[in-house]
Amino acid sequence: MQNAVSIVSTAAAVASREALTAAFAVLDHVIETRNTLPILDNARAVGDGSSLFLIGTNCDQEISVRIPAAADAGFDTTIPAKSFRTLLKGAPKANYVAINAGEDRVTADFETVSYKLPCLPSSDFPEMDGPNESATTFKMAGSDFRAALGKVSGAVSCEETRYYLNGVFFTQVGEEFRMVATDGHRLYLQAMPIPEGMKLPDAGNGFSGVIVPRQTVETLGKLLKGKAVPEELEFTISASKIRVSFPFEHGFITLTSKLVDGTFPDYTRVIPSCPAFHATFGTADLVDKVKACSLISSERGRAFRLTIDPNGAAIDVNNPNYGSAHAALNCEWDGEYFEIGFNARYILEMLAVLDQETVTFGFNDKGAPVLVKNADGWKGVLMPMRV
Repeated sequence: MQNAVSIVSTAAAVASREALTAAFAVLDHVIETRNTLPILDNARAVGDGSSLFLIGTNCDQEISVRIPAAADAGFDTTIPAKSFRTLLKGAPKANYVAINAGEDRVTADFETVSYKLPCLPSSDFPEMDGPNESATTFKMAGSDFRAALGKVSGAVSCEETRYYLNGVFFTQVGEEFRMVATDGHRLYLQAMPIPEGMKLPDAGNGFSGVIVPRQTVETLGKLLKGKAVPEELEFTISASKIRVSFPFEHGFITLTSKLVDGTFPDYTRVIPSCPAFHATFGTADLVDKVKACSLISSERGRAFRLTIDPNGAAIDVNNPNYGSAHAALNCEWDGEYFEIGFNARYILEMLAVLDQETVTFGFNDKGAPVLVKNADGWKGVLMPMRV
């Protein structure tokens, strides 16, 4: 601690190495490896006397991490993020790191070793405006949000030409807050009670809501992973921006992101309201049989045929080059003979989302969307395939 006290008298900012390491690990989610603008390789560091704000951006997302520090109120510089993170991992033992800014160099003092790194003017660092004054602000339990996001993110489209599907639609319908994602082949919807204070902007198509980009969904998934999920998240959402703020072990994190500028399609039109027939399978048995039969296919996601009758069900895969596979399934069924084709990958990914011993499919005909429901407000819709 004596070393830290002596450093404070001469340095512009001093923070614990542990907190800095944690902060730069968070910033790594938005500071990309290859950038067309050199300034985006850097993190901005700003002091306010008792805290150090470390900011990273890729111009679509910005993360600000606040950690405790002895930092001059006028301290403002940039730090080459990848290089500094390497030093935090590998430099000699030091509990505190002192950072001092020069015109074109930033000095990092690890008590026994001092490093000088090139830096760029903080005035060149792009600033991202947050949600505007008309934004809605509300809070949500971190574990509830993380679980809901995880149950819909797998259906987000990666097809750039349909950019309005490249994210998760946050919408409110009556007393429900819904997260919806679709890639045109499948649709996942998670409903939950509407948070107090939520009033999302008009999204068109008769809905209110916003489209949170796939990249931001992925960042949130990483930040809220495992034991890192905070008790509560605060959201601020306008028509063009979303901001999510929450504490973490070493301080406070604020993620600000642009929203997808587009209109999400009327997803309610593809959700079957009253399927004519229902089939209930053991989830583990269905997964095992789909995986086993898919081994005969040389193409990932090749279609399989599901046939059902009052005596049970069966899966069949035919591959002209490798042969065929057949597997019987136990099934509870309330209809006559029925057959339909599915993409094996989509079925397996959908079943992985569900945390239940049995799964029920609702059918109308072999060319119509298939409905899968879960007791916790989740719905899945799967488009069939020709086989």
